[in-house]
Amino acid sequence: MSSRMSRLADRVAALILIAMLFVLASGSSLPRRKDPFIAVLAYHHIIAEPMAKWENNPWAITLDQFKAEMKYLKDNGYYTASLKDVSDFIYKRKNLPEKTVLVTFDDSYESSYVYAYPILKAYKFKAAVFVIGGMTPEENPPFDPEGLSWNSWQEINEMSASGVMEFGSHTYEAHYFIGDQPALLSLEASVIENDFKTENELFARHGNSSPVAVGYPYGAFNGKVIAAAKKQGYRLGVTVRQGYVYRNSPPLNLSRISITPGQSITEFAGKLAGGNSRGAGNGTMLK
Repeated sequence: MSSRMSRLADRVAALILIAMLFVLASGSSLPRRKDPFIAVLAYHHIIAEPMAKWENNPWAITLDQFKAEMKYLKDNGYYTASLKDVSDFIYKRKNLPEKTVLVTFDDSYESSYVYAYPILKAYKFKAAVFVIGGMTPEENPPFDPEGLSWNSWQEINEMSASGVMEFGSHTYEAHYFIGDQPALLSLEASVIENDFKTENELFARHGNSSPVAVGYPYGAFNGKVIAAAKKQGYRLGVTVRQGYVYRNSPPLNLSRISITPGQSITEFAGKLAGGNSRGAGNGTMLK
């Protein structure tokens, strides 16, 4: 890995716990109401087994946990949506199965290829991965089960061709903090737009269509970020605010369900089913 990528990797790792504040600020309960909804599941990193270095990381779950959660989806008849399904659900009011989820992975860590991809493929599931373009190597890096590495373009193209995984933007190189807030909140509109444009061009150079969705780093966005996303052709944008996607959800400001380490299958099932119990508003920042 180049020195630049090493520095970026160190920065990403150092900011993971800071980023958790943006999730915790949303509260621990979820908005609920009686309408058709999609639970968008937010995963990040998978580790083969519990490790001391990952013990306090809010984004790293074990392979056993991921296996159990995917098995639950399969055994209970859940449909795994594509990004197009979600787009059509909002823009065209497309009907989807009552039990619909969108499985997402932020950061495009190589663990999504090594661990998640075979499981998803075996179940004939679909998932979306949000790629940090500036962190993506051309060729497969050595996989370190105790560390972090990013999917290469070889791996991305393999997964994309399979129809199992599709890929969206996690910005080209705006996955960092400026002071005490995510970079997207501080950068000029022209810089954000250029970042999205560079990401799209990178996808095209590697034989991929332009992303239709963006996962905002740390879930942070504002009006200028949404304007830049629209200008660069993104139809969906996902945050880390906790909640569900409804037909009238703002398409570039979509809630997700964060999947946290150590949660039980009962807790997982409750998160999936919560969208149609106890009425509450959609799209609000939870306190």
